[in-house]
Amino acid sequence: MLKSLDSSDETLTTLSLCGAARIEYQLGDFAGATRILEIQTLACNGEIAPLLLGVHRAQLIVAQGHLDQAIRLISSLRPFTTTLRTKILAAMYDIVLLSAYRESLQWDQARSLGEALCQRMEEELFPYFAAYAHYEFAQVFSDKHSSYYSPPLALEHFHRALSHLEQAPLCDLQARIHLGLAQTYRAIKHDRKAFAHLQRYSNFHTTALSIRTVHEIKQAEIELAIHQKALELSALEHRYHVLEQQVNSALRTVEEYKQRMDEQISYLGVVAHDLKNPIAAILMSASIIERYGHKLTQADLAKHTSSIARTAETMKELVTSLLDFTAL
Repeated sequence: MLKSLDSSDETLTTLSLCGAARIEYQLGDFAGATRILEIQTLACNGEIAPLLLGVHRAQLIVAQGHLDQAIRLISSLRPFTTTLRTKILAAMYDIVLLSAYRESLQWDQARSLGEALCQRMEEELFPYFAAYAHYEFAQVFSDKHSSYYSPPLALEHFHRALSHLEQAPLCDLQARIHLGLAQTYRAIKHDRKAFAHLQRYSNFHTTALSIRTVHEIKQAEIELAIHQKALELSALEHRYHVLEQQVNSALRTVEEYKQRMDEQISYLGVVAHDLKNPIAAILMSASIIERYGHKLTQADLAKHTSSIARTAETMKELVTSLLDFTAL
C-alpha cells in the first residue's frame, strides 16, 4: 500500500512520522502528536505528503473534540480524483469524517456515510480501510445515545472489522475493536466475552508501552552515540589544528634554511670569484720566477716574491672570512 501511495522519500518519511504521531495521541500525548505533525508540515513540498498530514491532523482534531473544525478541514482537503493514490487518501478522509459525524451526534450523516464507505472499501479491496470503516460504523450502533443503537449490529460490524485484519500485524485499530467488542458485550451482559476482549485490549497497550520504552532507550543510545562521535570529532579537529601548526612551523624552518643556503651559495660564489684573481697573480709570479729566476735581478726577484706573499695573505683573509661565515 505504501508503494501505491508514492515512492518518494518525502511520502515515506511523512507516513513514518504520522505513525509516530498516531502512537503519541493514542497514548494521550496530544501535544507530542501535534509537534510531530507540525515539524513535518514545514518540510512538505509534494502532492501526497500534505494530504497525508491533513488527514492525521483531522484525526487529532477529532480526538481533541473540535469536531466542526475537523469537518471543515476534511471538506477543504479531501481529494476527488480517481487515481489509486487519491482513492486511498479519500478513504482516509471519509473515515475521519465518519468519526467526526459520530462524535458530533450527527447520526443520520454518520449512518449514510458509514454504510456507503464500508461497501466501497470492500469492493475496492482495501482490507485495512474496510476494517476501519466497519469499526467506525459499528460505533454508530454501539453508542446508547445514537438513534440507531443496536448491539447486534454493532457486534456484527466489529467482527467484520476484525476479519479484515486477520493478516495484519499488531496495530492500534485491533486494540480499539477489542475495546468496542468488550463494551458492547458488557452492555448485553455477556461478561465472559467482554472480559476476553478487554484482556486483548489490555495486552495491546502493554505491548505498545513496551515498544515505546524500547524506542526511548534506543533514542537515548543514539543520542549518546552522536554525542560521543561529536567529542571524537572535536578531538580530531584539535589534533588536526596542532599538526597543522607543526607543519607550518616546519615549513617556516625549511624556508629559513633554504634562505641561508641561498645566502651561503651566493657568498661562496663571491669568494670563489675573489680567489680566482689572487691565484692567477700567484701563478703568474711563480711562473716568472720559475722561468726567468736566474736572469732576474735581486730587486725583481724580491718584487715577485713579495707579490706572492701579499696575494697569499689576501687569500688567507678571504678563507678566514669564509670559515667565520660557515661557523655562523
